[in-house]
Amino acid sequence: MVHRKSVSTDFINLLFDIFKNNNEWDTENITSKCLLTKNVINKIPVNFIKQIYDDYRQVHHLHILKYPEFGKLNWHNHFVFEKKSYIIYMDNVGGTFFKINNKLVFENSEKNKLVIFDSELQHKAYNDDEIRFVAAGGIYKK
Repeated sequence: MVHRKSVSTDFINLLFDIFKNNNEWDTENITSKCLLTKNVINKIPVNFIKQIYDDYRQVHHLHILKYPEFGKLNWHNHFVFEKKSYIIYMDNVGGTFFKINNKLVFENSEKNKLVIFDSELQHKAYNDDEIRFVAAGGIYKK
């Protein structure tokens, strides 16, 4: 199941500011050629976390990814980490493929869009070979 809603432009601007001022990168991850922040949830004010999920205390992780022109994130899921996962689209580039009931479902990237999904869903990024930004994380830590 995939649930869609949106976050504020102020939240997106904060995410870009955090990324721009970040100096700690997660170098052990499944991306290829991408920049990935470490968990920055502690830098996000509660009013913005509530835009992700009303029970904000259950949102335990947020990291920001920058895909360069040929950056990749192949098929994966987050089942071992959390019950629900989310993606916040920070621009209009590319999107995300999901495998739902043996079908490929494509979710277009639209700035400010938030997609919440069951963590066992296989998904992968598509970036149109352009620079792309997303924030992603987890709800209900296992």
